Amino acid sequence: MPYSSKPAESDMSGMIQSCGALLVLSADLGQVLQASDNLAEVAGVSPDTALAHGPGKVLGHALWQRLSRELQGRARLAAAVVISRRVAGQVRRLQVDLHRQGERVFVEIEPLHASSNKRRLLAAVSGWLVQLAAADHPDRLLETLVEGVQSITGHDRVLVASFDAEGHGAVVAESVAAKVPSLMGMRFPASDFPPQMREVFERQAVRSVPDVEAASIPLRPRRDPLTGAPVDLSAALLRGLSSAQRHYLRAMQVRAVLTVALQGDAGLWGLLICHGLAAHPISPLARDAVVSLVQMTTQRLFLLKARREARYLEEVRDSREAAARPWRRLPSRCLASSSNSGARRCAAGARPGRGSSGWPPWTWPRIWG
Repeated sequence: MPYSSKPAESDMSGMIQSCGALLVLSADLGQVLQASDNLAEVAGVSPDTALAHGPGKVLGHALWQRLSRELQGRARLAAAVVISRRVAGQVRRLQVDLHRQGERVFVEIEPLHASSNKRRLLAAVSGWLVQLAAADHPDRLLETLVEGVQSITGHDRVLVASFDAEGHGAVVAESVAAKVPSLMGMRFPASDFPPQMREVFERQAVRSVPDVEAASIPLRPRRDPLTGAPVDLSAALLRGLSSAQRHYLRAMQVRAVLTVALQGDAGLWGLLICHGLAAHPISPLARDAVVSLVQMTTQRLFLLKARREARYLEEVRDSREAAARPWRRLPSRCLASSSNSGARRCAAGARPGRGSSGWPPWTWPRIWG
């Protein structure tokens, strides 16, 4: 179901997707160590300029000073910021996010779609959040999630896959467009989702690939100039696809994919997976909306499971208490409900048994308890 094997280092290192641009900074935020080749097309500043003059040249010095202060002592910004830059003679709105990975800081820059209607999107998200909060059963909760995500993103297939204790997975909820094959109930082995990929989702809960066939963009230079080692992009949203991942998605006839982790107290519980049968760009705003729905679902899911477990334990306790209660004798006389039933009068103090009262033993605690 997900990706079948760990990508080779040479396949992944120093490459990102073309839907955004990336800067790799030193730990003190003072130096741009690497910049993606498409920086000029996305943000209007060439990678050579960024490498020579620093991140302030790309984002603006005042904004960069503010973002640097916000990132101090944190792994990532509390929220991405939206800026406007002139690119190829036109004003373009960009979403900028910063996060740390070891001794490096990543700046991920993504264009915002001109058609993005933030007010309408927020209204839609609010409506789906209300429905998620009202769901009183885990199955209905997950059904609401996939329906809501599909309505927001427009993907052809949206599903939830959950994992058991051994790492094997199964599709437990799904919403599909007309004439799109269903994967509901499909099971896949733990080898399809090995431990190293689980670790990736612990560092970066979102994986977005708007076009499997889009060309990958290299970083300049390809290796970290301070260490000479390939840069670890596993926590970057824009990280590129390996040939193995590309082959796997092609085999499934999937051209675009969006994946969001559902994390539980014990680790990765499952994944929300969105498939597009054609290239399917998605606005960062819509993607963030999906993350909000997944977070609400995860909280509600484990609350419902805890309540169900508590009710089950209470029923077990009540059953044990009922079984331990002493028998009480019947009144001196009892009559059957009908003379046709064949029931007989009970002698004073008699305790009915199978064949004497017509009542099966499992009803006794209800009658004498």
